[in-house]
Amino acid sequence: MIKFPKLSIAAVNGITVGGGVNLAFVWQDLCYVADGVTFRYPFSELGLTPELGSSWLLPRIVGLTRAKELLQLGTEFTAKRACELGLCTEVVPAGEVLDRALAAARSLASRP
Repeated sequence: MIKFPKLSIAAVNGITVGGGVNLAFVWQDLCYVADGVTFRYPFSELGLTPELGSSWLLPRIVGLTRAKELLQLGTEFTAKRACELGLCTEVVPAGEVLDRALAAARSLASRP
């Protein structure tokens, strides 16, 4: 997806775990997240290597120290924390997340 020729936008409205976290944050150009959503990287407690580029891409987005915290401890984090870390574009009310993502898509699509 790094070389995907189009912009990609995510609307996240539910619990997101492991590789799904990467699909939401790391591989998208814009990511709108419903308030109340939680995220978690459980790889270390499962004895697994982080997948979908987590160990390479996440430090480049949040910094090495925060990436190690998220990947090694595997603690759950909130939508608000995700935005504080620079992982998502905006936290919006749950009933508005898809509309917000679609509005962004329409805005971008209307440009030359």
